[in-house]
This record gives sequence, C-alpha cells and structure tokens, in this order.
Amino acid sequence: MPKVLIIEDTVELAEVIQATLESMDIESFHETHGERGVELYKKIQPDLLLLDIALPDTKGWKVLEQIKAYTQQNEGATMPKVIIISAYGDPANRLMGKLQDVTRYLIKPFTPDEVEAVVSGALGLNAEQKVDLPQQSTDETISDVLGFINEIRQQAAAAAASLGNVSEGAVASSTSTQKDDATTKSDDKPDASTTSTTNDS
Repeated sequence: MPKVLIIEDTVELAEVIQATLESMDIESFHETHGERGVELYKKIQPDLLLLDIALPDTKGWKVLEQIKAYTQQNEGATMPKVIIISAYGDPANRLMGKLQDVTRYLIKPFTPDEVEAVVSGALGLNAEQKVDLPQQSTDETISDVLGFINEIRQQAAAAAASLGNVSEGAVASSTSTQKDDATTKSDDKPDASTTSTTNDS
C-alpha cells in the first residue's frame, strides 16, 4: 500500500485529502508544520509528499530542500514524488517547482476528484484508477520563465518610477527653497531711493 505524507497547515483541507486517499486504499499521514513534517518524513519514508508552500514555520520550498539533502546524505533514503499544494499559480512558483522537480500541482481550491486524479498520476496507479494529467511541456516552461522575467521587469520599472518621483520631489523642494532664500535676500537689501535720500541729507 502506498504511503502519502501531507504537510498542510489547514486541518480541514488535510482531512478532505486524507478521506480521498483512504477511499483509494492509500495510507496517509498528516503534519501541519514544516519542521515536524521533515521529521515525520524520516520516520515513514513516504512514496508521495503533498506539500503546502505557505506553512506557519517555514516555506514549503525549504522543506523540500531539507528532504532532498537528507536523501542525499543517507543511504537507503528515497526521494518521494512531490505534489505542491498552493494558492499561487503564478509563473514564479511554477518555475520554482520545475527547478525542484515537482511532479504535480494542486491549486487551491480543489475537489476530491482533482486530488484523486493528481495522486493517481503521480503514483502511476493501474489503468482503471489512473487519471494522468499532462506534464508541463518545454513551451510551458519557457512561458513560465518569460512570465517570471516580465514580473521582475515590472517590479523594477515600478521601483524606478517611485525613485523618480522621490527625486523630482527633492528637486522641486530644493528649487522652492532656493527661491525662498533669494526672496529673503532681496527683502534684506536696502531700498535704493531710501539710501539716496539719506546720503543727500
């Protein structure tokens, strides 16, 4: 019987996943925090990991890095297939998942049928149970990379515009101060007609 570890801080969501896995005759284990999830992984050596990206104590990507490091340093430890649970379907996270060899994604909110399909595909269950989802193609990966680059460009442009506004404000303030100083100096100068009258006297 396959073993699945779920690291997900939303207990109700994890219960739905576990109920779905139970109906598929799959043994499941659940942990809400990343660090405790890593320790549980070491004990049970699951075939599949369902990993949330946003955890209370750490990021899911860091959990994945720790598990990878453990499998590399310990003979006999195997790297499980990984399904990322996330509310984020943006190019940056998809690209990160591609670099981390993520098998599948579950984008919140999802249904029990979607859980069954994604898990079946990841574990390669028999033809009657398997509902395989298409892997990300090379074109989709390139699209994600370009999307990520575009996001960075937009953020850089926004930052530059913000700095430009600050700079313009500083220049305007400086110019106003210079004008005020010039006006003050002008007011301090003695009136020419008054000086002339005084000298005549």
